[in-house]
Amino acid sequence: MYLNSFREFPGYPGLPEQAPRLERIGAFLDEIQAEEFDLVLQMQGSGRITNPLAVLLGARITAGFREPGGYCPDPERFLLYTDHGLEIDRLLSLVEFLGVPARGIHLEFPLRPEDYRALENISEARRLQPGRYVCVHVGASTPARRWPLLNFVEVAGWLADRGLPIALSGTAAEAGLTASVAAQIPNGAVVLAGRTVLGSLAALLSGAAILICNDTSVSHLADALRVPSVVISTGNNPQRWAPRDQERHQVLCRATGVLPSEVIHQAKLALNRYAGRAGQASAQVSSPAPAALGLSSRNRIGETDKS
Repeated sequence: MYLNSFREFPGYPGLPEQAPRLERIGAFLDEIQAEEFDLVLQMQGSGRITNPLAVLLGARITAGFREPGGYCPDPERFLLYTDHGLEIDRLLSLVEFLGVPARGIHLEFPLRPEDYRALENISEARRLQPGRYVCVHVGASTPARRWPLLNFVEVAGWLADRGLPIALSGTAAEAGLTASVAAQIPNGAVVLAGRTVLGSLAALLSGAAILICNDTSVSHLADALRVPSVVISTGNNPQRWAPRDQERHQVLCRATGVLPSEVIHQAKLALNRYAGRAGQASAQVSSPAPAALGLSSRNRIGETDKS
């Protein structure tokens, strides 16, 4: 087990991830302080907003990041925050600064039998054969980080035409988005938005041939599970959030926008490169690419475009 327990955070004024439930914050702090933690690590950005919050949690020791001139509860245990490089390197630099040696740089996500059982309990998911379907995640935390739905429809439709069933993942709040995409995919799709929790979502991803998604948390889950992915970034600092393995995970980002043909091209390369991974389906997809890719009907998916 990586975690002993979980406490639901009610949000906090100034943090953008969720609207704070102001009526709940006082009770939350009382409950946390009553647990008398030995250590709180503040790893939520530079600490401009979160360092005062970290101190309010009442641990015996508080450590984390700080920004120049910002509030620093303990100069010996707060590392100057840097705004460049991969996030995983930044976080590891903090624990090493505190005297804890790193034990690797790769993400992990342990899957348990109950995670697979939870996925199997969804009747539609039983249609998906390991290694023979594509997981498409059209949502993201904000609309600005979402690739246009019609682009996802084009990519998913192309994959479905090649005999690859489409599984649409997402949160309950994204069910409308996934339903809209599913309605426009030939032969439909398995819509699982709002029907999985973290463990069953990971089980779903673990059996996918590839993930197509926005630059959002599901891309990091695919990284941890070593599932190939094509990630469309809207420009939210991909140098910080991109997976380290940039062969297995292709991150596409362009100020003028990413074209569906570019995503299809990277998807077909990945499908052939990682065909048969972990004992899954080994047959390569051999249908021709769309004309927009500049490939003739004689090109097998995965061959280099020589035009």
